Amino acid sequence: MMILIFFALLCLLSHLPPTISLDHQRFLDVTDNNVKSENDLLALYWKWISIYRPNDYNFPNNILVDSQSEKLFTKRYDTFKHNVRLIHAHNKRSDGITYNLGLNKFADLSDDEFRAIYSTGLPQKILEQERREEKIKHKFTHGNSSSNCCQARWTGGKKEQSLVCWAFAAVAATEGINQIRTGKLISLSEQELIDCDRGINVGCGGGLMAYAYEFIVKNGGISSERDYPYLAADNDCDLQKKNLPVVKIDGYEKVPKNSGDALMKAVANQPVSVAIEAAGHDFRFYKEGVFSGDCGTSVDHGVTVVGFGETSEGLEYWIVKNSWGANWGENGYVRMQRNDEMKGLCGINTLASYPVKSTHSSARMTMVVFIFFGILCLIPPLPCTSSEPNHAIVLEVTDEDVKSENNLLTLYSKWLSIHRPNGYNCQKSNLNLQQENIVMKRYGIFKDNVRTGEFRAAYTGLHHKLIGEKKRTEIKQRVVHRNKSVPLPTSVDWREMGAVTSVKD
Repeated sequence: MMILIFFALLCLLSHLPPTISLDHQRFLDVTDNNVKSENDLLALYWKWISIYRPNDYNFPNNILVDSQSEKLFTKRYDTFKHNVRLIHAHNKRSDGITYNLGLNKFADLSDDEFRAIYSTGLPQKILEQERREEKIKHKFTHGNSSSNCCQARWTGGKKEQSLVCWAFAAVAATEGINQIRTGKLISLSEQELIDCDRGINVGCGGGLMAYAYEFIVKNGGISSERDYPYLAADNDCDLQKKNLPVVKIDGYEKVPKNSGDALMKAVANQPVSVAIEAAGHDFRFYKEGVFSGDCGTSVDHGVTVVGFGETSEGLEYWIVKNSWGANWGENGYVRMQRNDEMKGLCGINTLASYPVKSTHSSARMTMVVFIFFGILCLIPPLPCTSSEPNHAIVLEVTDEDVKSENNLLTLYSKWLSIHRPNGYNCQKSNLNLQQENIVMKRYGIFKDNVRTGEFRAAYTGLHHKLIGEKKRTEIKQRVVHRNKSVPLPTSVDWREMGAVTSVKD
């Protein structure tokens, strides 16, 4: 009987366009009329199918393409009805609920199916290994040591992922820090991580963001999405594409666990990858508002925090970029409540990490190194090849020294000519990449210590004049995380500052 009703509705509605753009129909709202009767629910299911499963049906002939059995159809429809009723009941509540739910592409998936496809991207085996491994320290820097399993669904032309959330979260954070450091927002390749990062991460079988950052460092960078596009499947590593890195990072750091304040300080500097528990019903069907729903802290899904803020009612939240497509949540994002719980809502404070990038792009790095050596060789009367360092000379740091990058480079060159006279050869015009990295790494440390006064005179030969609290706020954003004297802003949105790519097509 149910099948007869279904096909009657199918015939009556067959004049509808075969596809409805999800750009204009992200969610189906559930009204009181939708749940009045079985026929109303069945009509809603058909409308949902016409949007999210249009290719399952032959519209001119009104028949099932796959000749699905009545048993399978009944199972899907029963799951759909269950989810519709839960969504309707939630949205009817009037007890201070701060978010709404809606029917999206997950509506006919059971809880077990959803978890298997979308929320096991952080396998417990890898999570346990991450906890055990001592080689992954709080900070990692360079020098430390094809099955179609993704089952990604394509709807409305938007790309989404299933068990490769870790790759999307790591890439989003890397795109962010690269834009902050270089001014260039480059869409990077998740597929390279899926195919090539096979030390501990296992492609479509899951992984962790920290290991992805380690791979990027050891690989000498990561390719662009244009050069190594997303295919939604495990493939053999394409070595030719892998060896075309366009963005490099110096390492990564882990945010101290179970600290919302530490996470907030990190996000004030850059987008940060985090792990959350995402298998719950409310999170799955989140539509809009500040999510404060029921969820545990057994993290199973990687996402990226790209900001934080506060509503006009004073409700504080994180701005989180998900990877379930632009037609989920608020155009692919969720605002998650910030609370005082140690692990945070859905465990958001438990496994946060971010890439570190103190160097510039290769071209910019080469230019800085060129300027550096030019300054080093021109400084009179200090010779470039003095035989012994003169530790008796103490350089003072003035306001003028920290006004610009060129002034800092000049000071560093002068310091080197005194304290590291044999470290560099002024006649050397062509540095290899490793030498450039060493120069810029040492220079980055030098700048931080000049500005924050962390060098000890016994080791560096620098005498630091107090620059004052106002000057401290001029320190690069990555220093704010470590400088408790700098007040945090009340809101940050890295999307508005151009450091976040859009949901990818």
